[in-house]
Amino acid sequence: MIRPSFQFYPGDWYRDTALRAVSIGARGLCIETLCLCHQGAPYGHLSMLQKEGGEDVVRPILPEVHARMLGMTESELVPLLAELERFKVFSRTSDDILFSRRMVRDEKLRQVRASGGVKSLDHPNVPRPKAKNEFTGKASLQPPLRTSPSPSSSSSHSMKRDTAAMNQLTDAAVAEIYNNYPKRVAQRPAKEAIRHAAERVAKAENISLEAALQRLLIRVKLYRDRETAKGTDQQFIPLPATWFSQERYDDESLMRLDNAVRPGALEKLRLEAASA
Repeated sequence: MIRPSFQFYPGDWYRDTALRAVSIGARGLCIETLCLCHQGAPYGHLSMLQKEGGEDVVRPILPEVHARMLGMTESELVPLLAELERFKVFSRTSDDILFSRRMVRDEKLRQVRASGGVKSLDHPNVPRPKAKNEFTGKASLQPPLRTSPSPSSSSSHSMKRDTAAMNQLTDAAVAEIYNNYPKRVAQRPAKEAIRHAAERVAKAENISLEAALQRLLIRVKLYRDRETAKGTDQQFIPLPATWFSQERYDDESLMRLDNAVRPGALEKLRLEAASA
């Protein structure tokens, strides 16, 4: 079943550094391609299902078909698409299928919530159901039920101390992530982007903030070592704030490395880079 709509945030669109860096034509291609990805299978991918031997097989939409679907010529589409991919607006799977990282992440979150059924309402991040006001008949958000008495003054102080300690741990983890990124510039916006990224990961994966920060640290180290192995020039390394805001830590290549980190994996990257 194809959903009739998908979430679009104009504020995020205008704040996205990569989108601001590409031409207006490339941005137009971006939103048109997002609409196609909304209809893709799996969701968020520029792909289609084809019957082969009685089975459904996912195939990428090739540039000539992509162009035809948008009323363009292939020669018009290819340079604009290359522009978007150069700034990592889209990513590709190992099967060369273009996909939107955000759409894939949002779909995963929807699936997690759906699988939780009614119990998902116990999670504090899930929106509360609406109830009608008995006097006005209008819908209003139900406040979360209080199941315990208000904390005493002493427990409030204890909570403040715990919060302060947690903030210190978070600050240290954010600093470590920043220090391991291969291009350390614009420290303040970079650390803010890291915090927001950790919050998004924690919410999407339903894990603690500490676990999300640890996951980001692993991805950053993998990215740093991969680019070092390739000998990538600093001018081609994105600003850290851009990298985290664009959720580049969820790029398919880094996810594969993260799931298969083992002795010799980075050495293999160096050999591949040397032979390229």
